[in-house]
This record gives sequence, structure tokens and C-alpha cells, in this order.
Amino acid sequence: MRLLIPSLGLRAPVVPVRAVDRVLSPPPQSWIVGWWAAGARPGALRGPVVLSGHTMAAGGGAFGALDRLREGASITVVTDTGVVRYAVRRVWATSRVGFARWAPTLTASGGAARLVLVTCSGWDGYRFRSTTVAVARPVPGA
Repeated sequence: MRLLIPSLGLRAPVVPVRAVDRVLSPPPQSWIVGWWAAGARPGALRGPVVLSGHTMAAGGGAFGALDRLREGASITVVTDTGVVRYAVRRVWATSRVGFARWAPTLTASGGAARLVLVTCSGWDGYRFRSTTVAVARPVPGA
């Protein structure tokens, strides 16, 4: 699988990952994005496709520019079975505690089809203090 976000210049491989103790971590390589394998597959008619990527303290990482993503931006996921296009609906940053409250809603099975991108943010020189989230919806007929 590959993730393409033209407005960010992002072209990244995507590999399946699992949550460990309710924590979804991206792959160790900063340029690879993790797809939560327990969630929906790209192109599913219902539920969340959750992708997690790194932001590096010194800059970079697959999702290092996620906070610059804007409403309406195009996102493409290329799978073995086809291409799925999404349009960004919302991007926001929240505290780590706030994200823990939002996570069950974002990752709940069922509901409308959606793409959820998640990364750490808010580097203070010692640790990441927040989480940036982007939610996109499938583009009909694309």
C-alpha cells in the first residue's frame, strides 16, 4: 500500500500495524506509515481507516507536515486492488489526554467511511505534548 498527499509532497509506503496495550505506534522507520490492521481497509464502505506516522523532533518523518494539511486537500491510498481518493474534512491538534478521549470515537468500527491520520506534535524540546489528527472522507466516484 502507498499513501500520497500531493499538497505535502508525501509519497510513503504503508504497512499493517497492531495496537499494543491500546497504543497504536507507527513502524520504527520514520518514512513508513502504519495502517491499523484491526480497522477498516481503504475503500471500505463503513468505518475508519487509521494511519499513524512519525513526526521527528528535528523535522521530517512521514507525517512531519501533517499540521499543514488543509480542508479539501486530496489524499490518495493505493492498494493492491485499486486507488481510493479522500478529501480532508478537518485537521486539529489536541493534548495527549484530549486525544485519549477522542480516540474511541475516531476508531470506532462502523459509522461513515473515513480516513484518520494521526501523529505526535507539539515538541517542546523534551517530548511531544500533543497529537495532530486529520480526518478525510472518500471522494464519491473518484
